[in-house]
Amino acid sequence: MKYLFTVAMFTFLFATQANSQFRIGAGGVLGYGSDNFISGINLSGTYVGEGDLDFGAEVTYWLEDNPSVALDFNTFYLMKIIGNNDDIYVSPFGGLNLTRPTQIREGSGQGLEWGINAGVSIKKEVGDRLFILEPKVIIEGEQDFVIKAGFVF
Repeated sequence: MKYLFTVAMFTFLFATQANSQFRIGAGGVLGYGSDNFISGINLSGTYVGEGDLDFGAEVTYWLEDNPSVALDFNTFYLMKIIGNNDDIYVSPFGGLNLTRPTQIREGSGQGLEWGINAGVSIKKEVGDRLFILEPKVIIEGEQDFVIKAGFVF
């Protein structure tokens, strides 16, 4: 049961037409939650289909005193293309956020926490790359605000 979402996502990804592609990106992340700012690094991969939906997975390593790792599974909807040459893409997205501290001690009660992602992805073509800016809200026990910026290849 715990792998049902992953199996369903990959089944859907590989059942679509073959004219799609994967994009890989990296960037920096700034988050605000629990009354403090934290920063991190991010690696992401996006499956770009032929329709209006793209599917992405990303890993964020939060650089803080007690580091943690977050894994996000998102679905993007290509809503609008703007700009002089239609080179700015705006995509609202939603998905699942899983967070786990990297140092878990026995009996500490720390484990896997999950939340819901909601945000917008703004991509601008810069040569053969895409510059990406993604503000999002992670809804769990309390809301966290996260901004990701980087490049997608």
